[in-house]
Order: sequence, then structure tokens, then C-alpha cells
Amino acid sequence: MKILFVCENYYPHLGGAEVLFKNLAERLCKNHEVSILTHHLKDTNKKENLNGVDIHRVSSFFSRYVFTFSSLPKAIRLARKHDLVQTTTFNAAFPAWVAAKIAGKPVVLTVHEVWAGKWKQVTGFSWFKSGIHDLLERMIYFLPFDKYVCVSDATRRDLLKLGINKNKVERVYNGLDYAFWNSSNFKEEEIEKIRKDLDLQDKFVYFSWGRSGSSKGFEYAIKAAKFIAEKIPNSVFLLMLGTPQKYKKKQTAQNPPKINLGGVTSNPPTQQTPVQQISDNKPVQSDVPTPTVTAPPESPTPRAT
Repeated sequence: MKILFVCENYYPHLGGAEVLFKNLAERLCKNHEVSILTHHLKDTNKKENLNGVDIHRVSSFFSRYVFTFSSLPKAIRLARKHDLVQTTTFNAAFPAWVAAKIAGKPVVLTVHEVWAGKWKQVTGFSWFKSGIHDLLERMIYFLPFDKYVCVSDATRRDLLKLGINKNKVERVYNGLDYAFWNSSNFKEEEIEKIRKDLDLQDKFVYFSWGRSGSSKGFEYAIKAAKFIAEKIPNSVFLLMLGTPQKYKKKQTAQNPPKINLGGVTSNPPTQQTPVQQISDNKPVQSDVPTPTVTAPPESPTPRAT
């Protein structure tokens, strides 16, 4: 089978959806022909084969919003050469659907979350901006996709509330890469060195990481840290973010006084570090890039790094 994925962002852009579709494409290409259509990033080739996947990048002024329209001609040409088109919310959904319908091919929509009716609450946008995004999202669900893949039961319920035929909706969880968390990949001395560098010896470490988007909820975790400290005085919240400066600015007014946001830099998602092994809590997700942490000055209270 020949499968075309239409994604507004793809590797080397970092994010959970990007890693998800990269893993999906690279696993499927072992038995199928797989292509990716995405928007052109700076310092990337417009066409290349990466790990068996053909990647086509369309000039979109480095904007995923422009990609919605600039990708249409290429999407139509590629859809005619493939048996199935799969896309995801939000910006890639429209060109993928149009291309698939013109080419007469089935099209699948992966839905990560449904924000219709929630944009103001989730993003903090103005009423006007929230209203525009709400309308655009609802327009996606007006398009009759052949199948909908929801990544959680909550997303499935929200989608069904919008009138989507339940027989077309499937819940498929995002995959968990257990090999990523295999402690045998790291030496104990590497883990101990990081604990020492971050002043985490004899501390109870709980840990989260990812991209600090509007809906990710890190602000709630940070606010909760001071309450956890009351129950576990030697605890430290280790938080790794891919866009630290943006997140620090966002949290300036909300940041609890006992939490100190340190610096974070990101590694490519294929690169592992022992950082994820130093925490005392169990892993809950592994489809996000692993960043490297730089610590703030020593503090006896919990801190987000």
C-alpha cells in the first residue's frame, strides 16, 4: 500500500505529534511505501528520504497557517499516486481532505484534542481570536472524513458531541516506546553525575517534560509543587521544556514564589540522555523529545528546571 501523511509540521520540528507521525511513518515504511507532505523549515531540503520515508516540503513562508493553502497543488499530485491519505488536526486537515476527494482516495483524520467551545478557556486568546479559531476548527469537522482516529476516549466523546458518525470514530492511543526508558541504556555513574550536577542527591525527584503549549497544563503542575513539598519536604520537581524563554515569560505573573524556573535546551528527539532515569516517579509518556537540563542556583525548595 502507498500511504501519504499530510502534516503541518514534521521532523526536525520538535513536538509530540511530530514524533508520533515520524515513528508511525518509519514503522509503516517497512512494509508499505510512505510519503510525508509538510511545510518547509529553514535549513531543510525540500525533498529527501529519511529512514525509508519520502519527505516533501512545501514553501509556506515558514508558516503552518500558510501551509493550509500552499500545500494544495502538491497534496493533490501526491494523493493521486497513493492509496490512502492520513492527516491530523488542525492546519493540514483541509488540504489533505481536498486532495483525497479530488484524487478519489480515502482520507483519515487523527484528532489529538477537540477545542471547539473551549478556545478561550484553553488558550487565553481574546474573545475575537478564540472565536475565529473555534469557527475554523468546526469547519474541519464539517468535512466528511472516511475515518477518525482519536488518541483518547475523552477526545472521542468530544468529537461525537459535534455530530460525527460514531461508526467512523476509533480510539487509538499514542504508542509508548518502552525501550526509551530502559535503564540498561544508561550507566549508573552517568545518572549519579546528573543528580550531583543538579544538586539532587538524596532528593525525591518527580519529573515531566515536553513542549510548553497552551493546553499542556505545566502551569498547574508548577502550582502544585509547593503543596507536594509540604507532604514530601525533600522533593524536587524536574521540568524540562523545549521553549523555555516563551514559557518563562508566560509564567512570570503566575509563578509561585517558591518555584524557580531554570534554563532548558533541547536535543534532537532521537538523542537520549540519562536525565529521564534520575526521577523517582514512573514514566507516563515517551513520544516527546528528550531535552537537556541546565539547573538554576541551589535552592532548598522545589524548583522547575
